[in-house]
Amino acid sequence: MARSWNPTGKGGQSEINENLRDMNTALQNAKELRARILDAKSRAGNVNILRAWKPVQDKVDMLLTEVKTLAKATALLAKTQEVGLLSKHLPTLNELKSLQAKLDKLDKRLIEEPDTFLKGDVWASAKSQLECLAKALYGNLIAVWVKHIEGLGQSIDYLEPFSRVEQCTLIIRKIELELEGLDKLKVTLPQDDEPFRQAMQHQKEIQKLVSQLDLKDVPPAVQKFLKAINTSGVTLNDVTDEIHAWLAKRNMLKSFHITAS
Repeated sequence: MARSWNPTGKGGQSEINENLRDMNTALQNAKELRARILDAKSRAGNVNILRAWKPVQDKVDMLLTEVKTLAKATALLAKTQEVGLLSKHLPTLNELKSLQAKLDKLDKRLIEEPDTFLKGDVWASAKSQLECLAKALYGNLIAVWVKHIEGLGQSIDYLEPFSRVEQCTLIIRKIELELEGLDKLKVTLPQDDEPFRQAMQHQKEIQKLVSQLDLKDVPPAVQKFLKAINTSGVTLNDVTDEIHAWLAKRNMLKSFHITAS
């Protein structure tokens, strides 16, 4: 059955929406933390404090970019038929709330006592949790995205016996190129609707090309005959009336040539 890009899909949407809200809250907290760091740096005069905060600011900037990318991909994948799988692979609400609490504590320190910002393990714990969350979420989102793309393609193993049939060769190669196009989309998480549009275009083209081959319900005897041509070879005795009639009906007889062994 053909898969589709469904911009209004529901599924486990309420659970995912709640998770996305918490992800966006954590993202906003991280943005505010970055702003606080910049503000506190402008107020603080201690060179050592400013030097110590530089790696923190750089790490927050990097994590903000990563999490923003992941949040966009999550929202887009939540609209697909993989919504059920997606809901199983998002950070738990408890994990996100724990992260928010740490970010809130760091934010408060920057407002009230900037020089205590790096004391204890609050920042180290928040950084570690953010890094682990981003890494795990990226891997899970890629898995969901790959599953969605693979659902739009199809196996063409059954076409292999026809790859050397003259009027099939070019069409089968075109199908392979469309499948390669789908494969290329797998490596990057979507950030807008364009990858989904491209994937659907590949799917439609594959379906159109397969229909042009007119190879539905190929009799087992014909499949066996064509496979043998590409492997062990066949003799005239192998060309039964059934095989000859099937090939003649599709004007394929001229694709085969007799040679003496």
